[in-house]
Amino acid sequence: MITSIILATIFQTLTPNEVKTLTYLREEEKLALDVYSELGRVHKMRIFQNISRAEAQHTESIKTLLIEFNLPDPAAKSKPGEFQDKDLQKLYIDLVTKGKKSIPDALTVGATIEDKDIFDLNESLKTTTHPKLVTTLNTLKSGSENHMRAFYRQLKNQGITYKPQFISQKTLDGIINPTKSP
Repeated sequence: MITSIILATIFQTLTPNEVKTLTYLREEEKLALDVYSELGRVHKMRIFQNISRAEAQHTESIKTLLIEFNLPDPAAKSKPGEFQDKDLQKLYIDLVTKGKKSIPDALTVGATIEDKDIFDLNESLKTTTHPKLVTTLNTLKSGSENHMRAFYRQLKNQGITYKPQFISQKTLDGIINPTKSP
């Protein structure tokens, strides 16, 4: 009985929505990596270098799932700053252009990326049931929350308060001031 449950879970196929989610997340994580890499090159700030390394791991975790489920990789042959998704392509250009203007703009871009990632991951988790994908999405969300805290602190040190654009203020408050459990 337990063996059949384990095998059913391993061989559970993805729904069309889960395939779409996985494909989109591959490029969304790549967008974060590419933007942070470029802003790190321009501003020479450690936060961008550190978070770029984490984003590289995130893109690889999604790539691994694409391979596992025998799905095409939309980022397989793309160079930094290149995306198949036209909206992500435009977003990359807009974010890099804004982030290059100043350090506060770059930090705001970082918070905006994490804001969008958290929103998208929360939305994906509402419709995702495959155990491996749920685990991966939750791991990515935890990473994005850590990144949001880092960018938020840096912005606060610059005298800037970040206002969320995708998640609610309540969600942001919960991320930057997590309640301590006993």
